[in-house]
Amino acid sequence: MHVDEDLPESFTEDEFNELYREVAEIDIESGEPEALEKVWAGWNTGSGRESQQYLDLMYCEPCDQYIDTPGEAEVHARNQHEYDPLLNTQLPQYIHGERSMSVGDIVQTNNEEYHMVVPIGFQEIEVTDEDGGVL
Repeated sequence: MHVDEDLPESFTEDEFNELYREVAEIDIESGEPEALEKVWAGWNTGSGRESQQYLDLMYCEPCDQYIDTPGEAEVHARNQHEYDPLLNTQLPQYIHGERSMSVGDIVQTNNEEYHMVVPIGFQEIEVTDEDGGVL
C-alpha cells in the first residue's frame, strides 16, 4: 500500500482474513491514551523502545511461520531445512526478524477495535461480517 493511496475505512471479514494475519499478541490497556503509540514504538526498528517480543520474533519464509525466539528458529532450521549450525555462523537468509510496522498494518485491541497505521498515527477502521454487521 502506498502512502498516497486512500486507505480503506472498512473491510469485510473475508477481506480482512485474506490480507492480514496475526503476528503477535501484545498486552496493552486499550483505554490508555498512548497505547497505540506504545505498540508503534515497540514494533519499529530504531525507535529505541523496541519490545523484546519484537526483537526475538523470527519468520521462516518457506514455511510461512512465525517462531518466537532465535534459538527456536535455529532448531526449526535444523529440523525442517537441513540447516547445519556447525557449518554456518548465522541463520539462513530465509529466516529473519519481523519487519517494522508500516502504513496499512492493523492493531486489534481486546475490545475488538481495529486501528490501521496511517502516515501519521492511527485511524480506527471497521471489520464487518457478510451481512454488514460490525465485528
